[in-house]
Amino acid sequence: MKNKKIVGFIAAAAVAFGLGLPSNSHFNADTEIGISYQGHVENIGWQAPKKDGEEAGTDGKGLRVEALKLNLTNAPAGAHIEYQGHVENIGWQDWKTDGQEAGTDGKGLRVEALKIKLKNMPGYSIQYRAHVQNVGWQDWVSDGQEAGTDGKGLRVEALEIKIVKVSDNSTVGVSYVGHVQNVGWQEPNENGQISGTEGQGLRVEALKLNLVNAPEGAHIKYQGHVENIGWQDPAEDGQETGTDGQGLRVEAIKIALENMPGYSVQYRAHVQNVGWQNWVSDGQESGTDGKGLRVEAIEVRIVKTQDGSTPKPVDFIPVNNTPAPTDDDSNIPEPKYENNNINTEWDLSDKLNDAMGKTKNPVGSYVWYNNSQKRISDVFGGLNSDSNKVEIGDMSTDEMKADIEDSYKDNDGGLYTSNNGIVYKVAGVYKEIKSTKSNDLTTLKAAAQKLNTQFITSGYDPSQTFDRFYVNTDGSGTHWVVRVLAYFTNK
Repeated sequence: MKNKKIVGFIAAAAVAFGLGLPSNSHFNADTEIGISYQGHVENIGWQAPKKDGEEAGTDGKGLRVEALKLNLTNAPAGAHIEYQGHVENIGWQDWKTDGQEAGTDGKGLRVEALKIKLKNMPGYSIQYRAHVQNVGWQDWVSDGQEAGTDGKGLRVEALEIKIVKVSDNSTVGVSYVGHVQNVGWQEPNENGQISGTEGQGLRVEALKLNLVNAPEGAHIKYQGHVENIGWQDPAEDGQETGTDGQGLRVEAIKIALENMPGYSVQYRAHVQNVGWQNWVSDGQESGTDGKGLRVEAIEVRIVKTQDGSTPKPVDFIPVNNTPAPTDDDSNIPEPKYENNNINTEWDLSDKLNDAMGKTKNPVGSYVWYNNSQKRISDVFGGLNSDSNKVEIGDMSTDEMKADIEDSYKDNDGGLYTSNNGIVYKVAGVYKEIKSTKSNDLTTLKAAAQKLNTQFITSGYDPSQTFDRFYVNTDGSGTHWVVRVLAYFTNK
């Protein structure tokens, strides 16, 4: 990929839209979408409705907000507003929608926090902030983030809420599609819609993003952090980031714009065990890096900056977090397996596998015979023994596969039976090599992250893959990172 200077823009608030509260309003394309909200306040009761950024509740009187009702105004068919209150002695209540009461009325209990989000409203964002006891006005948050406090026993005293238009693809927008575990490629989504799944525990495995109605020369660039790989090379304009068919999770994503003066790209990820993270923008990282957590969904939107500013976005992570190998490194040949001159540096190998997050898979046991005496051994240990021979050149990958297949006769037609009772057969054995002139762990990890070219794409169980790295040397100062993989299937 050509190196281009990535130019993007830090997000700023867009134009807020305000209307009144007709209870049965019909959507009018010529009228701006707004919001109306009403607070029930200590010693006051239900206040008159407020709209589009106005204050509901009280500021400076020390009175608690006890309940809230929210409604959209002039919203399109099928659009809804959803909100959830955290209430004294109760905690988080169920989500409410379209004028239902969140909080309590007549029980003297304070609202302590609130989350608000839009449904079926692509191109729009809901933004809100709370005035909190002993804190004052908090920063604005948006789209399901928490306003107020949770677990501190502090009352919400006032709220301000507004609808912000981000993009509807009638001008500049973004389209994106995700490849999801057990689903495959989904239909494209646009401008703040969810790509992936929410609440199903399925990993996003790959993503493609495109600009819509963008000016000539504009680009969207993105970089994925992937299980067992790390940060990949940046992709752009519909190219794939992540992997398709390898069963690997996307763990983080960075997105930026190029040649798009006056615009910012905003995005957020729904992460395993975390839920929806805060919105970030313009090259910042969304998701997690180094925690082994899957991204389950993303939302992306284009926002026009309020002042047309063009600040530089956060730079993408250099691939592998290390300088690129020197030309000398790239020209080092594969090791010469002769006269037993190749040695494995076991301590470095163990550290590298730990750094790459390798676990001792697959798990199970297999039967073998020594002088007609039956033995039962750990399947990982047996594979690792053959793999050691492969990585120093004493056995080929074909010979390792044949050795595995020779065990079928003693193991119910496969190599081993896993802990879930399934019999597994070998689907393929592969070996890859990357050279370097340094045995520094960071450099070795960078070399290891480049070894990802021989994954098979189907016909195997990803949870039962043997995958190990070894660090070899011949004493000359050259080091080789060797990766040996064995795939297994239950078919």
